[in-house]
Amino acid sequence: MSNSSGSSLSRATGSDRFYSPPVLRKKQQQKRLESDSVEPDLRTGSDEPALSNTANLSNLDHLLAAFTPSVSSQASCEPRMKGRRTSESSTGPNYVLEDLWEAFREWSAYGAEVPVAVDGDEATKMYYVPSLSAIQLYAPRRLGEGSGAEPSKGTSNGQLVYEYFEGAQPHFRPPFHDKVSILASEFPSLKKYRSWDISPSSWFSVAWYPIYRIPVGSSLKRMDASFLTFHSFSAHSRRRNQLESRASSGRKVRGAGGSLNISLPPFALASYKLRGSILTPNGESEWQKMDSLSQAAADWLQNLQVKHPDYLYFVSRSSQ
Repeated sequence: MSNSSGSSLSRATGSDRFYSPPVLRKKQQQKRLESDSVEPDLRTGSDEPALSNTANLSNLDHLLAAFTPSVSSQASCEPRMKGRRTSESSTGPNYVLEDLWEAFREWSAYGAEVPVAVDGDEATKMYYVPSLSAIQLYAPRRLGEGSGAEPSKGTSNGQLVYEYFEGAQPHFRPPFHDKVSILASEFPSLKKYRSWDISPSSWFSVAWYPIYRIPVGSSLKRMDASFLTFHSFSAHSRRRNQLESRASSGRKVRGAGGSLNISLPPFALASYKLRGSILTPNGESEWQKMDSLSQAAADWLQNLQVKHPDYLYFVSRSSQ
């Protein structure tokens, strides 16, 4: 097992470990405004913007859709890594983890766009920057020689071969894509594995922090709500608490050029400073979805017997 230094970093004792959103830089704003032009949505195959296809969804649905990475995949019969027993069919849809991490490149630089309806009508867009919060890779059995990992901590979920838990405060963390590159320099298989090389129990979590909003608008509601999403690597979702919303359900669709796109939506979620924010759930149904996702996070970590630093921080302040 490869241990990270992040899990041993000291944690600040201040009342608020999250930084305030920085001033929007002109270069970032210009890029985002240019991207508002109509382009085919790779996840839907439509020539209309994604927002037009989800106009009737709630803010929570939009949030989950915006935080869903999509990775190109093709059925392949390529040789598996030596000594590996796979968790998924070797002829079924699969992807290389490096391609998944690439889905976070632009988000890491400019933020993920979340369409938000304020007070039911005023439209605005929030931008969230992702950072890697935690990752655990399980193999169905001991990895083959030459993988660079030292397996340990075998459980019914598989053999734990790599884990990382971030412990630094948000403003000291590198963007998601940069962090994965740093970790992969020490553990190259973090980019080389295919989804079929790891157990469906493998997972990663992403901390999302707000950076700016366009337009600023007149609402006095807070814009500092932060989120922690949990994702499976498996192309075949094992999510137990599937939401009815089509925005958040896992799917495989044809993208540009006929390639198969696999979306990996959050199967669990935790929040910080949600109440009273611009993204506060509206109505009982939306709160029930939020509660279901929150409970899914608790159940997942309990099943794996994992202490997740960011999650513990979020839930200890969930009333805020």
